[in-house]
Amino acid sequence: MAFTLAIQGPMMNILDNFERAAEAVSCGVELALNQTKELVEKVTTPLAPVLNKIKNISKNAKVVADKVRRFLKSLMSSVKHVARILRNVLHFLVNIGEICNDQLGSPYRKCIKIFDDARADCLDVMSFFGFLCYIVDIFKPLCGLAYSKSIAHLSMHTTGVSTHSIAFSNSVDSSAVQIL
Repeated sequence: MAFTLAIQGPMMNILDNFERAAEAVSCGVELALNQTKELVEKVTTPLAPVLNKIKNISKNAKVVADKVRRFLKSLMSSVKHVARILRNVLHFLVNIGEICNDQLGSPYRKCIKIFDDARADCLDVMSFFGFLCYIVDIFKPLCGLAYSKSIAHLSMHTTGVSTHSIAFSNSVDSSAVQIL
């Protein structure tokens, strides 16, 4: 027992010292942790408003970019629509000559028919002097002017089609924006 009492005192002292050392280390770690938290807060405090402003600016930039994208998309759609209309008008103008010629006859054929009808009417009226009616045939070559003029007119229009260009203005008025 004396031995136990002799060992028990120093052992209790060693255990007490270990406990105090553990508390000191724990306190030091907690102190370091608290100081680190305070340091992080001090460093991030001035950056937080800057980060918030950067977030707000990026949100606003995204909103503006989306509006610009939608505007450009609707502008491209409108330009395509106008181009389709212009193409259809061009096709109409190119084909209107053929439609008129189909329904009314070409100028050359109409001219030849007029001279042929005039000669036929003349022969009906002047049966005995019918040979005089053939004088009309002398003027028939004048119909070639109508034929060559219509070919020149057609070639001018078909070659002129490929040389035209379309120019778009960069200005946009408020009514165009409202339509889009």
